[in-house]
Amino acid sequence: MDVVHLKKGYDLRMAGRPALELEDLLRPNRVAAVAERLRFAKPRLAAKVGDRVKVGSLLFTDKRRPELQFRSPGGGTVCAVNFGYRRRLQEVVIELDAEERYEAFERISEDDLDSVDRNRLVELIIAGGLWSLIREFPFRDAARPETVPPVLYVGLDNLEPFHPVPEVYLRERHDLMTFGLKVLARIAGAPAVVTACRTRTAQLAPLMREARTKFYEELA
Repeated sequence: MDVVHLKKGYDLRMAGRPALELEDLLRPNRVAAVAERLRFAKPRLAAKVGDRVKVGSLLFTDKRRPELQFRSPGGGTVCAVNFGYRRRLQEVVIELDAEERYEAFERISEDDLDSVDRNRLVELIIAGGLWSLIREFPFRDAARPETVPPVLYVGLDNLEPFHPVPEVYLRERHDLMTFGLKVLARIAGAPAVVTACRTRTAQLAPLMREARTKFYEELA
């Protein structure tokens, strides 16, 4: 594991940090896929009011890049499709069922990960609606699937005062994190570079060693 100390950064010196305890919230009656926050995409609707959808059902795609798919965060009935300025899609609202149903997607085990073809792996990520989460520098547009990146960065946290703490959202999910890093390594052809604030590296270092990835520290 390589550890690099970055000397430059910023510290807002604001009082308070997020709590380390999780709070269970009441289940909402409605959820929404908010398209207006996707500045890199021009949404094309694939669902309409009254449609029955599952968790993972396709709601809209990108007009310019149809491979970018955006899927439902909940299962139920599409109860509203809201538009903003110049008829740009703002959000697709879903009224949740008492028991939500889920779309079935093809899975790959960790044992099969080393043998699967890169293009096939990219196809599975696209089909699951996750490819838009991988961004390209310098403009943070969605990455191009056909391009093998020279390096992939994974930011576990940053110096914003109220950013979620990695020890909380990774609690009991280290195996998923390790598997995700291995998937990214297959896409890029090299281990991803993981960044975290220095104050949290002691807790996260064992996870990074297990994933055999580079670990960079940022000043806290």
